[in-house]
Amino acid sequence: MDSSAARPAPGDGRGRSPGRRPRAVFGSRSVAGQVLLLQLAVVVLLVLASLTALVLEARGATLQDARTARSSPPRPSPTRRERSRP
Repeated sequence: MDSSAARPAPGDGRGRSPGRRPRAVFGSRSVAGQVLLLQLAVVVLLVLASLTALVLEARGATLQDARTARSSPPRPSPTRRERSRP
């Protein structure tokens, strides 16, 4: 029996040639894969930066509200006469 008939030919899609690893379409070796990973990293960094900015802004606003509420005395509620004035 011929042993070459039982083995698939290299490059026919059913097997791989010995000593070579299959390459992914967007693997880290290809330029397209590197660009994709770079774009994903930039998007993640932008999202993290925007979330950090929102948290810091909210924290600053809360601290400012707490300072102004503590330093100023409570305002009396308006009387009926003051409410009806234009």
